[in-house]
Amino acid sequence: MRIQKRYSFDAGEFEYLYSYEELPDETKDELRRNYLDINRDAEFFTEYCQDYIKDLFGHAADQGLKVGYSLNYCQGDGLIIYGDLYLNTIVAATKDSNSEWARKGYASALLDSMPLADWAVVKQTDLHVGGIIRFKHSGRYANWGCMTCEYDSDYLYDTEASAVEIVQSANNELYTEALDDMLSISDDDERELACVNYVIKVLEALTDEIISYIKEIADHLEQRGYDYFYEAEDADIKEFYSWQAESETGNIVFDNKGRPFESKYNIICFNGTEMYKTIAAAF
Repeated sequence: MRIQKRYSFDAGEFEYLYSYEELPDETKDELRRNYLDINRDAEFFTEYCQDYIKDLFGHAADQGLKVGYSLNYCQGDGLIIYGDLYLNTIVAATKDSNSEWARKGYASALLDSMPLADWAVVKQTDLHVGGIIRFKHSGRYANWGCMTCEYDSDYLYDTEASAVEIVQSANNELYTEALDDMLSISDDDERELACVNYVIKVLEALTDEIISYIKEIADHLEQRGYDYFYEAEDADIKEFYSWQAESETGNIVFDNKGRPFESKYNIICFNGTEMYKTIAAAF
């Protein structure tokens, strides 16, 4: 077995050198922290999150969602998704079987969560008046306890006739006795109110489902964030320190302070006032 040693001309003695695996845990932890400090970038992770959200909806309209996070293992930390998610984005991504939204199972889960007649109402709402689910953040913490999420339905009260048109179009697309009975109400005001209440009920149920999906996505990105900022593979760490040691072979050793050295060759290294020579000693 060949044991690597370093000779310090200043100290006048040999010191052991270690492979990465042989280093004390506290030294490896310090090397890991240094590696993460140098190789992890908040802007890169933010862009990754934004791209992940955009990819979910494929070629659908820009959904206007943003990401905020604080990942320091402190009280109130987490990752949130906030902004406006448009109804036509949801409908288009759900109908597109090639979208990431569909591939990850959100489209099928959404369709399974509601009757076909309700999905017809959702599509007709998108065609007639559109809609927005608003994810609002308030407070100082980046977690879902500081979020308010709701469907912006104010316009339905202002355009009651649109609700009747939505229900009529949905019934034309997929006839149901319940929708037909609603449209058969003789009193105009009562018919309009019944249609408004029904459409809002459908949209609120849709919103609850979408909120659960967006929160699931945020939880996934939060875990990816903790992994990105605090975890690293040993192979990546060793490769990084091989580069720092200007190793041509990737075979490196460390002193007890975690400083890397090429292990194959005898090397003269200068570090401040100290001069080291790395040699192989046979035992």
